[in-house]
Amino acid sequence: MYMGEKESYYARCLEAMRDPEHAMSINTDGMDQFKTSIPRNIGDIPQFGQHLQGVIEHGQEFIIYRSFDNVRKDSSLAIHCMLSQIERRLRRDIE
Repeated sequence: MYMGEKESYYARCLEAMRDPEHAMSINTDGMDQFKTSIPRNIGDIPQFGQHLQGVIEHGQEFIIYRSFDNVRKDSSLAIHCMLSQIERRLRRDIE
């Protein structure tokens, strides 16, 4: 079952790369770890947590969206990032 899922994923990626006018494939993933806190390792200075959400549009571009602790890291953020990528694509198509 896992291999079939993986094959389907790669097939959709290839379709988006071969025919970008009619197909689009987006993958998103977030990074929310202590490693992204700023400033880093400076004694007693308070640190700000941040979240990095990467979005890859297969065959087109990769972009990172950054947010801070005041933004919840839930499905709404992932949807916002995907919609932003679709808007970027539409703007590129118009230009």
